[in-house]
Amino acid sequence: MAGHAKAYHPGDTISLKCGPLNAGKSVKLGRYIDSGGSTSIFQLADDPSKAIRLPKDEMLVQFDAKMIPPSQFITFFINGYAPMKNAGVPVVRMYDFCKGKYVIVDYLEERLSLQDFLVQYDHLDPKERETIFNALVDFALTTSPFDDIGDFKSTSLVYSKSLNLWRLIDLTQHHKRHKSENSDETPFNYLFREVEILQLLQDGKIRKQVLDGLILRLDEAIQMKRHHSCEPELSRLSPTRTNHEEIGR
Repeated sequence: MAGHAKAYHPGDTISLKCGPLNAGKSVKLGRYIDSGGSTSIFQLADDPSKAIRLPKDEMLVQFDAKMIPPSQFITFFINGYAPMKNAGVPVVRMYDFCKGKYVIVDYLEERLSLQDFLVQYDHLDPKERETIFNALVDFALTTSPFDDIGDFKSTSLVYSKSLNLWRLIDLTQHHKRHKSENSDETPFNYLFREVEILQLLQDGKIRKQVLDGLILRLDEAIQMKRHHSCEPELSRLSPTRTNHEEIGR
């Protein structure tokens, strides 16, 4: 077991001990944004366009049948970042980092997670829904070199309306490259099987017809890209039709 938690609060000053850009400097924590199972996220008080992710360090966390310290997830994020960036997968911008200690990234003020999109699908304006889905297809095409993305979740993929862009805001290093032509796995296959999505389906908050239609279109786009037969218009596929039938009808 790890020691007692270091509890972070807005207004705390954090020393940046080993970052390549800001080593020896310090930052003041601004508004508390979010907390996962292993990290806490705050805006920077002096630059609200950026956020810092800090390990909770409360206790060991189960991951892949092992118990590891939360600080390891900071390192996982750092190690997993470059493969995504180098492959052209849109990912939140990383400004500074220190393995096991912290990561400083963009803070996306207005954002819609993929989970939110699925839940709100029927309530969105049809034109807005189409724009958002077209951007999701654009993102999906960039993931074609991968069968899976480390810790790819419906809450870690978010849409910025002002940028009309989907980006990853969380990930680990445990990516799985697409190597076999016989494999039809895509990152979205894994994502749409996550427990949270299945629970929302069971609770009736996501319609199965909508989810199945989206899965089919995203899978179709990725497989076409992989087989080098993707037309330029592919990223403009309509989100409202699947095999000439409306998604969710």
